[in-house]
Amino acid sequence: MQLQLTSRAQVSKAYGEILTTVRARVLAAVIKGVSVQPMAKTGIEEVAGLAHDRTFGPVVMFGLGGICVEVLNDVAFRVVPLRPRDTRAMIREVRGFPHIVGVPKCTTGRSRCAGGHFVKALVPG
Repeated sequence: MQLQLTSRAQVSKAYGEILTTVRARVLAAVIKGVSVQPMAKTGIEEVAGLAHDRTFGPVVMFGLGGICVEVLNDVAFRVVPLRPRDTRAMIREVRGFPHIVGVPKCTTGRSRCAGGHFVKALVPG
Protein backbone atom coordinates (compact mmCIF):
# COMPACT_ATOMS: atom_id res chain seq x y z
CA MET A 1 0.00 0.00 0.00
CA GLN A 2 1.21 3.46 -0.86
CA LEU A 3 -0.21 6.60 0.75
CA GLN A 4 -0.05 10.36 0.25
CA LEU A 5 0.66 10.20 -3.49
CA THR A 6 0.06 13.61 -5.01
CA SER A 7 1.22 13.33 -8.62
CA ARG A 8 0.94 11.04 -11.62
CA ALA A 9 4.70 10.38 -11.38
CA GLN A 10 4.40 9.26 -7.74
CA VAL A 11 1.51 6.93 -8.61
CA SER A 12 3.49 5.46 -11.51
CA LYS A 13 6.55 4.91 -9.30
CA ALA A 14 4.43 3.34 -6.54
CA TYR A 15 2.82 1.01 -9.08
CA GLY A 16 6.24 -0.25 -10.17
CA GLU A 17 7.39 -0.69 -6.57
CA ILE A 18 4.26 -2.67 -5.67
CA LEU A 19 4.67 -5.01 -8.66
CA THR A 20 8.37 -5.52 -7.90
CA THR A 21 7.67 -6.29 -4.23
CA VAL A 22 4.88 -8.76 -4.97
CA ARG A 23 6.90 -10.56 -7.66
CA ALA A 24 9.89 -10.86 -5.32
CA ARG A 25 7.82 -12.26 -2.46
CA VAL A 26 5.40 -14.49 -4.38
CA LEU A 27 7.16 -15.96 -7.40
CA ALA A 28 4.01 -17.56 -8.83
CA ALA A 29 1.86 -14.47 -8.34
CA VAL A 30 -0.57 -13.66 -11.12
CA ILE A 31 -1.09 -9.93 -10.92
CA LYS A 32 -4.22 -8.70 -12.65
CA GLY A 33 -3.91 -5.07 -11.64
CA VAL A 34 -3.47 -2.55 -8.89
CA SER A 35 -6.26 -0.50 -7.36
CA VAL A 36 -5.68 3.24 -7.05
CA GLN A 37 -8.12 5.07 -4.80
CA PRO A 38 -8.30 8.64 -3.52
CA MET A 39 -7.49 9.18 0.14
CA ALA A 40 -10.57 9.32 2.33
CA LYS A 41 -11.13 12.58 4.14
CA THR A 42 -10.35 12.67 7.83
CA GLY A 43 -13.13 11.45 10.06
CA ILE A 44 -14.28 8.28 11.73
CA GLU A 45 -13.57 5.03 9.91
CA GLU A 46 -16.27 2.42 10.07
CA VAL A 47 -16.50 -1.14 8.89
CA ALA A 48 -19.65 -3.05 8.07
CA GLY A 49 -20.07 -6.54 6.77
CA LEU A 50 -22.50 -9.35 6.12
CA ALA A 51 -22.13 -13.01 7.03
CA HIS A 52 -24.25 -16.11 7.32
CA ASP A 53 -24.25 -17.55 10.85
CA ARG A 54 -25.06 -21.26 11.13
CA THR A 55 -27.46 -20.63 14.00
CA PHE A 56 -28.93 -17.20 13.28
CA GLY A 57 -28.73 -16.94 9.50
CA PRO A 58 -27.82 -13.60 7.89
CA VAL A 59 -26.12 -11.14 10.25
CA VAL A 60 -24.69 -7.64 9.90
CA MET A 61 -21.42 -6.63 11.53
CA PHE A 62 -20.51 -3.07 12.54
CA GLY A 63 -17.37 -1.62 14.06
CA LEU A 64 -14.97 1.25 13.90
CA GLY A 65 -12.39 0.66 11.21
CA GLY A 66 -8.64 0.37 11.33
CA ILE A 67 -7.01 -0.76 14.56
CA CYS A 68 -10.36 -0.97 16.36
CA VAL A 69 -11.47 -3.90 14.23
CA GLU A 70 -8.12 -5.38 13.23
CA VAL A 71 -6.43 -5.46 16.64
CA LEU A 72 -9.15 -4.89 19.22
CA ASN A 73 -11.89 -6.89 17.44
CA ASP A 74 -14.34 -4.18 18.55
CA VAL A 75 -17.39 -5.17 16.52
CA ALA A 76 -21.07 -5.88 17.09
CA PHE A 77 -23.46 -8.19 15.23
CA ARG A 78 -27.21 -8.16 14.61
CA VAL A 79 -29.55 -10.53 12.80
CA VAL A 80 -31.15 -9.02 9.70
CA PRO A 81 -33.44 -7.39 8.83
CA LEU A 82 -32.32 -4.38 10.84
CA ARG A 83 -34.54 -1.61 12.11
CA PRO A 84 -33.06 1.80 12.92
CA ARG A 85 -33.31 1.11 16.68
CA ASP A 86 -31.42 -2.19 16.23
CA THR A 87 -28.69 -0.36 14.40
CA ARG A 88 -28.44 2.37 17.04
CA ALA A 89 -28.14 -0.33 19.74
CA MET A 90 -25.41 -2.09 17.74
CA ILE A 91 -23.49 1.18 17.36
CA ARG A 92 -23.74 1.90 21.10
CA GLU A 93 -22.45 -1.63 21.82
CA VAL A 94 -18.96 -1.16 20.38
CA ARG A 95 -16.34 -0.07 22.88
CA GLY A 96 -15.35 2.76 20.54
CA PHE A 97 -18.80 4.39 20.81
CA PRO A 98 -17.48 7.37 22.82
CA HIS A 99 -15.29 8.18 19.83
CA ILE A 100 -18.37 8.26 17.58
CA VAL A 101 -20.30 10.71 19.74
CA GLY A 102 -17.19 12.71 20.55
CA VAL A 103 -15.31 12.56 23.79
CA PRO A 104 -14.52 16.03 25.14
CA LYS A 105 -10.78 16.76 24.93
CA CYS A 106 -10.46 14.14 22.16
CA THR A 107 -12.56 15.76 19.44
CA THR A 108 -10.45 18.74 18.47
CA GLY A 109 -11.11 19.60 14.86
CA ARG A 110 -14.04 17.25 14.37
CA SER A 111 -17.71 17.72 14.92
CA ARG A 112 -19.56 15.59 17.43
CA CYS A 113 -22.24 13.27 16.09
CA ALA A 114 -24.73 10.76 17.41
CA GLY A 115 -23.96 8.05 14.86
CA GLY A 116 -26.94 8.96 12.65
CA HIS A 117 -24.99 8.64 9.42
CA PHE A 118 -23.98 5.11 10.45
CA VAL A 119 -27.65 4.20 10.90
CA LYS A 120 -28.44 5.52 7.41
CA ALA A 121 -25.55 3.52 5.96
CA LEU A 122 -26.71 0.27 7.57
CA VAL A 123 -30.50 0.58 7.19
CA PRO A 124 -31.58 1.43 3.65
CA GLY A 125 -34.54 3.67 3.05
